[in-house]
Amino acid sequence: MAKRAFLIHGWGGKPGGGFRPWLKKELEKRGYQVETFAMPESETPQIEKWVPFLVSNITSPDEETVIIGHSMGAVAALLYLQKLSESIKIDKVILIAGSFKKINELTPAKKLIAKPWFQAELDYEKIKNSAKSIIAFYSDDDPWVPIENAEIPKKLGAKIIIEHNMRHYNEEAGIKEVPDILKEIISE
Repeated sequence: MAKRAFLIHGWGGKPGGGFRPWLKKELEKRGYQVETFAMPESETPQIEKWVPFLVSNITSPDEETVIIGHSMGAVAALLYLQKLSESIKIDKVILIAGSFKKINELTPAKKLIAKPWFQAELDYEKIKNSAKSIIAFYSDDDPWVPIENAEIPKKLGAKIIIEHNMRHYNEEAGIKEVPDILKEIISE
């Protein structure tokens, strides 16, 4: 089976935003089949819609599968992994600016949207057993997602990479390419 990569954007994101088009092209050059999802109701993300969407759209996950989640998409990726059968193990999950417990500067209305995501039960052992490796990227100057969010990936035994001047790895920050993330995906 061919190597496959699935890119999951975050809250308010879109498949063609930020680094995703570049990463898709770079992975396809290396023989990956790549899907970039348009997550349901991106401006008001709901676990009850996002996780079933991933279950329906990431079919036949196996040891040639890589899942890349950005921001709220990183949380969705982990919630997806814990839905997998015990017999399934993917190659890697890459978490980029994963917003697991805190997002800065949220309005009261946005805090209500974020609350279920922050309170989601994560089965650490199940998630660890569902991927050969977990790699988490954070930026030391992210205005939205503070590095303290890295505590969750640490509990998963993830390799934590702190980068400089990547802000939130998004369009607003002008981030169009992420060579270090590509390197982690394609490394054996």
